[in-house]
Amino acid sequence: MALLHSVIGASVVFGASVLILASPALPPRLASDVFSRFWPWVELDADDLRNIHRRQIVAKTLAAGDNEIAIFLATAIDTDPDTFIEAVRDPEALWRSARIPHVRRFSTPPRLEDVADMRLDRRDVDEIRRCVPGDCDVKLAAAEISRLRGATSIQDEFREMVVERVRLYHERGLDSASSYHDQAVPIEPATISSLLLARSPWLTERAPRLADYIEDFPSTARPGVESLVYWLETTHTPKPTIQVVHVAIARRDGLEGSAPEVFVVSRQVFASHYINGSLAVSVLLHDRAASRRYLAYVTRVHVDGLDGWFSGVRRYFVERTARDRGAALLEEQRRRIEAGRTAAAPVSSMTACQPSRTWTPWVLAAVFLATGVAAKGCHPTRETRTAIPPQAPSRSRVAGRPGPATPV
Repeated sequence: MALLHSVIGASVVFGASVLILASPALPPRLASDVFSRFWPWVELDADDLRNIHRRQIVAKTLAAGDNEIAIFLATAIDTDPDTFIEAVRDPEALWRSARIPHVRRFSTPPRLEDVADMRLDRRDVDEIRRCVPGDCDVKLAAAEISRLRGATSIQDEFREMVVERVRLYHERGLDSASSYHDQAVPIEPATISSLLLARSPWLTERAPRLADYIEDFPSTARPGVESLVYWLETTHTPKPTIQVVHVAIARRDGLEGSAPEVFVVSRQVFASHYINGSLAVSVLLHDRAASRRYLAYVTRVHVDGLDGWFSGVRRYFVERTARDRGAALLEEQRRRIEAGRTAAAPVSSMTACQPSRTWTPWVLAAVFLATGVAAKGCHPTRETRTAIPPQAPSRSRVAGRPGPATPV
């Protein structure tokens, strides 16, 4: 479920206490066990739980820090761990659509052949010729701006640059990523990623070993964790955007109770526009007592354009759009996973939702990217907002929160 995060340009902080009311309509252990790992950061009430059990999609906007947006999504799903993992392993089949025309998984090590279909939009090529560090419409490092401006072919040089970023990521993780210097103040991808992770306690406190694996990649080996990196091009944004995403898959076999069967963590490695960093967690849960599986998804994204004048108004529209688009996307991804799709859905079914250009399109675009706007329809969802105090980025995990920790 990597893109679901990828297309949000928003993932923030979740919090507060969970309100769970007893209800005879709920399966016996659903309220107390299956979603307990998100307590006390995500607020679910009896109606939410009932709707999830009925295969409706519950979507919630969560409180966020500056330039961040966070979304929680959950629903029932008819699948099994093997089918779910196979879908995640094939990002092209899971994500390709009319609005995401190019998706491809990188080889290990990455090769130029992996990006043969990657092309910058003509507007980006023209902009790069005028770019200077601190003033550029493409997210590039200062050295990359100079390199591309001096290249005979900007397209060829850009493809080589992306492959080099992925190769360095495999060798040294995000610490190897050069700062985005498209604005006056450079942005460090590694710093943004650490911030997003520190504000994701459903990962750092419920699956601390997996959180360490993502934070310290590739230096921390973790048996049983599978990684892949892929790139995509999305035209959901005002400008076509190229994004590189790292996906880590961890499976838990033979566990009792509410322990997740599958954890999927997705982290942005690079984006050409709008998104400074994103982190998403997808969890496949199995309620054995009810013989039902559930998919929970939380995403947090750091984007451009949510500060300054009218930031509150912009945030309102961005969060509402992200919540509704995220729900529509999850419905489409559930359909593909349950069908065991090995090929992308028909293009005609993937174009119903079009991004609004009226309100801060640059921010909406980022949100779409982080929620994975390859959805086939726009469906209103119940809005709820929860909050927790923001945490400072730190490599040491905070302990002592209630709820069962899972030593993934």
